[in-house]
Amino acid sequence: MTALGLVASLAAVTASAARFEPFITVEISLDKQAYNRGGTDPVADLDVQLTLTNKSDAVNVTCPYPRMDPLGFVEFEVHLLGAPTGMKATELTPERTRILRNPALQPVDQIPETPDVVLPPSGSKQFTVPIGRWYDVKAAGKYELVCIYQGVRSRPATFEVLPLKRVDVPPHLLLGNLSEYERGTPDFPYMFYVCRGPGRFDNILYLTREGKGGYEHYEPHWLGQIDTEQMPQMMTRGAKVGIVVPDKHYKNVSWKYSIDFGQKPERVAGKKIVHEPGMGPRPSVD
Repeated sequence: MTALGLVASLAAVTASAARFEPFITVEISLDKQAYNRGGTDPVADLDVQLTLTNKSDAVNVTCPYPRMDPLGFVEFEVHLLGAPTGMKATELTPERTRILRNPALQPVDQIPETPDVVLPPSGSKQFTVPIGRWYDVKAAGKYELVCIYQGVRSRPATFEVLPLKRVDVPPHLLLGNLSEYERGTPDFPYMFYVCRGPGRFDNILYLTREGKGGYEHYEPHWLGQIDTEQMPQMMTRGAKVGIVVPDKHYKNVSWKYSIDFGQKPERVAGKKIVHEPGMGPRPSVD
């Protein structure tokens, strides 16, 4: 497989990977700006839309298929920005933390041989790369993502991971068998859950974790109920969380909470907001 071929009517030129940049651009985008996760769940649906574009308006560009297996031609830099959600920032908090590719998350299925990609003059092709299968992104907080394809870097994309998970069990089963609804031993300082409730309503609660006498203790805190068709809106900043819960009965009423997990015990402020139907307030941490 050649690294790059430029094909014209009379000549063909092969370039090394270091010379890709003059011929193609690499762009990435995400389907969402915010992703929910569990206490130990990596973000499974973290899919990147990767677009390769031919800069030339006269010749084709042939390049390797952007595969993520160990012999592939694409890599990502994933950074957690600042302190993870739930932790207070300090002078020792790094500005960014690199999330390394996790060999334990490598898919075991055999990836078949893929043909080269031919980009026509000024043409583009898009590929979906499920990077959640390779990078253990689970700490709540804000992230920056850059793609490197054959030495060509994309512009960064940003996204947020929120400590929120929906589970199809009532609260008492969640609390009694928490490890069954996470992938391993829960490692969160706090987590929000939407649990199955009575009829068409679900329960919203958050758990805080503390070590007591050598045992992990999870304390539930109730925030109310929500229609099964809806999910709360959330934003985070360090140890502070803002969450908006639509009223389960009235479309013009929402409940807005600001929670500071940097306080012991955590400080919770709630407010009833009346608004136009479908125009509810945005969450805030203040």
